[in-house]
Amino acid sequence: MRWHADGPDLPDDLLKEHADGRLVFFVGAGVSRRARLPDFGKLVRKLYRDFGAKKPRGIVSSDQALFHLESAYGAREVRRHLQAKLALGENADTATHLALIRLARTQFDGEVRLVTTNVDQAFVRVAETEDVACDFAPKLPIPRRGEWRSIVHLHGGVGDHDPSGQSLVFTSADFGRAYLSDAWASRLITEMFRNFAVVFVGYSVNDPIMRYFIEGLTAERAQGLTSFAFCENKDCERFKFLGITPLPYETANEHVALHATIRNWAAVHWDGKLGKKLLLQRHFGAAPPVAGAPEIEQVVWALSDADAAEYASRLEPCPPIEWIEHLHRDVFTRENAGNSPEERANRGLRAWALRHLDKLQLVDHLLHLDEPPSASFLAGVRSKLANPDQPLSMQIRKFWELYSSAAAWPGRVLRYGDTSALVGRALEEWNAAVKIDLLFALTPRASFRPSWRFLNNRDVADITVELNVGGREGCDLLDSAFGSSLGHAQILRDVAEEVTQLLRAAMELGQFIDGKPPVAHDLDPFSFVSPDLYFHDQRALLERLALKSWRAVASTAPERAALIAEGWRQLDFPVFARLSTASQTPAVNEEQLPPVGETPADEPHQAEPRPGFLALRERAQRSDWATPKEWDRVVSDSKGDGALAGEVLRMLVVAPDTHLRDDRIAESITWILRRTPNVVVPDDTFWPLVERLLRFEIAKSDEPEPDIHGDAIDSLIYRVVETMISRLLGLVPQPAERDLQRFAPILSASRFEGRCRLVRELDRLYSCGPAWVEERLVPLLGWNTPSQAAHLWRHYRPTPQTPLDLWKKIKPDFLACFKHSEVLGREARVVIEKQARSLFLILFLQQEWIKCDETRAALSGGGSECRDAFSLELRNCMEGLGTAADRSWESTFGPMIRNCWPKEVKYQGPVSSLQLAIAVTYCSSTFEDAVKTVLSVLVPTPHSAGVLERLLKAGHSTKHPAASLSLLDAIVENDGFPVESIKRDLIENLRAIRSVSLDLANDHRFKRLSEYAGGIDNP
Repeated sequence: MRWHADGPDLPDDLLKEHADGRLVFFVGAGVSRRARLPDFGKLVRKLYRDFGAKKPRGIVSSDQALFHLESAYGAREVRRHLQAKLALGENADTATHLALIRLARTQFDGEVRLVTTNVDQAFVRVAETEDVACDFAPKLPIPRRGEWRSIVHLHGGVGDHDPSGQSLVFTSADFGRAYLSDAWASRLITEMFRNFAVVFVGYSVNDPIMRYFIEGLTAERAQGLTSFAFCENKDCERFKFLGITPLPYETANEHVALHATIRNWAAVHWDGKLGKKLLLQRHFGAAPPVAGAPEIEQVVWALSDADAAEYASRLEPCPPIEWIEHLHRDVFTRENAGNSPEERANRGLRAWALRHLDKLQLVDHLLHLDEPPSASFLAGVRSKLANPDQPLSMQIRKFWELYSSAAAWPGRVLRYGDTSALVGRALEEWNAAVKIDLLFALTPRASFRPSWRFLNNRDVADITVELNVGGREGCDLLDSAFGSSLGHAQILRDVAEEVTQLLRAAMELGQFIDGKPPVAHDLDPFSFVSPDLYFHDQRALLERLALKSWRAVASTAPERAALIAEGWRQLDFPVFARLSTASQTPAVNEEQLPPVGETPADEPHQAEPRPGFLALRERAQRSDWATPKEWDRVVSDSKGDGALAGEVLRMLVVAPDTHLRDDRIAESITWILRRTPNVVVPDDTFWPLVERLLRFEIAKSDEPEPDIHGDAIDSLIYRVVETMISRLLGLVPQPAERDLQRFAPILSASRFEGRCRLVRELDRLYSCGPAWVEERLVPLLGWNTPSQAAHLWRHYRPTPQTPLDLWKKIKPDFLACFKHSEVLGREARVVIEKQARSLFLILFLQQEWIKCDETRAALSGGGSECRDAFSLELRNCMEGLGTAADRSWESTFGPMIRNCWPKEVKYQGPVSSLQLAIAVTYCSSTFEDAVKTVLSVLVPTPHSAGVLERLLKAGHSTKHPAASLSLLDAIVENDGFPVESIKRDLIENLRAIRSVSLDLANDHRFKRLSEYAGGIDNP
């Protein structure tokens, strides 16, 4: 997983060791370069210049050179100069040191375990603010869990504890003492490696400390101990040779990728569960970035945490379904027993997916899985379908009813080998057990395949009725094995009625699949096709077996055969009419029925053959380009074949305009261009195709000002622009500003949907070309054209990661969103809620970006939806903070409510009051002050159950009875009768308050609440 685009890819092993509290950070001089401190080699060179000395010939290593300098000028004088060189500036950049300390603090015991060979005071300065202890050589702790809780300065440190610097380890003599004679350093390292995994930060393979370290630990590495090292690409092989897993990164710009990785990682780790939740709010709540972006890996990592995944499943608005392409494939297929963290995380992701039953992408993803879905996911689908409020069209509802039923997943799916063994058992020894297995093999089921026209004319899936016989080969085997009704008369007689019932079930299942909705097909955005439903070769097998079975019965039991034939006559399907007619012909020949796989004459086959690409290419070479319909099929078929897709697209570069103007072909082309690697679709194919598609789309219409209710995402031009963005932002290195000129036709055209897609990527485009974005895109967000601005702000929202320069330019228009609900129309609630979440995150994470009066004006002007969404985000943050809730309330959330929340009564509502009341219940030592802060902005709510439950769970009614009573009085309504759950929890809270304070039991608020609950002493 990466925390920066050019940063190292952190392996799962390292992340697991860190999550389990077994990872120790071993920090070297490279980290202190940001603080403008020299590394070991530069330090020695500066000292030689100070003394006007020259390094003797033959001395290579810095530790030996320093030993020689001390021998010549005296250790005291040299170390005095040395300590002066390591003096830390007042404004030194120690952000990475702080990040490392926070990463080294475990989630389990909160203790810091970090080792550094640096002797400067960077860690000491930061440790004072973080309340972390420091140990200095030679007095070192025992590196074991429960006994070590400090930053260890392995080579000593400059400062008052060692004014003369005599304990510093710098010269070869010092290293000999530290690692050989006195051996305090080697003892600590050896013991540390026995108990912890280690990751090196700020070292190179040529570092003398690394050399001593590795040479002394050969035996320890042989015991399978884990170690990692952040390093340059050129050092990877040498680290591997030393038995250390390399974590390479780009070293440009003073190792910015490494420092950004450590700081970003620490920012999430420091906030614990909240950090992962905030990460998901920032990234999972929006469309995924282009493939390969580090944000994708971060989201997948955060979703592996059970609590974070459960939280993500409840995010509003629901995170987009496009993230499904980046999830582990076993989320929907693997189901672990019990309540393991992995299963809880998968449950959360399945719950999120179930909110997208109306999305094509979910269907397509599931149909491409190699394994059947888990029982819990199918149960979840059935539960959603049972909810009458689930907004699904008739066709997609029918799909999910089939997909979640036993008709799709009847149990074990047989393979050809299973069918072959079954035939052998039947012919060798026919009995009741074999009969059950044969009927199970002949049971019809719905078989799903991804539609080759998916997202073209919006077919979701090809669905056929198949028998559970192990494919076409198994069908042929059964047909040949029981080809003679006389040879296996007993078997056929025993299954006669059951085969008829199975054939009827197959026809009814097919009728259910193929049934037409009461609305026109093209008005339903979801459909599925069954191209050979009634005429599948396996259905024909059942028909032939039914007739063979009837003949076997007729030869020994005419009365029974007559009943079977009469049953056929009463069924409406044409297949039974044919069987009935055949049964009335005494000398019926089996050849009267169509052979397996052949279509009966009275039921014409609807499937058309798919023309091959080679044939069309040969025709095109003769300037005979066939029809767009024929090419549409070839383009659609090439979606799953990268090589074929590349060939097809290279041909279409010079195709006639009529082909690229065809919407079906154009949509398929954009689909392929987004998902096919650059190596398959090179620039000389990609850009000519895209530019032609764009030109045709722009020329289609000059539409007026957009309707705010319209949805730009469904338009072809939106997807064409999305394809261009994916290509440009996926370049390595990132595109230059001149590349952004490719979007100029979109901005000059009247097709509004393309501008929506550009604005959606505003932040990332700004990082490529600030001047271009400022000139061409930022003005589009202005409210001088209200309908345009409303639609664009619906697609874009700033985040705390928005570049500060860009934020300054869009901030006025962003704040204006909250005053334009009349322009937003019926979409106002969705837009305002989304922007309110942005407002909260910015205020929480970048407080200096926005003033209190600006926030207060936004909360006032955005309506109740804005305040409700804002308060919900605050409550979610408090829920995830855990033990840090008190600190955050004091430093951030309390001042936020006091200074930014509008105090007028007209701005207080039941929903926001409920969320704020629940939020303060997550406070502990600050609970009483938090209640005082929110009381002035609370109004009663009929849905106070969450507050009551939280007060009991946190024990506030006993620990803080007066504050709890004040909160209850403010939030619990006074009218009507409470529902049973509210009544029960209110009584429990009042009893708890009374148990610790009889005075409060006489308070008029207590009496009012008691009366509302019907009396607290009643059973």
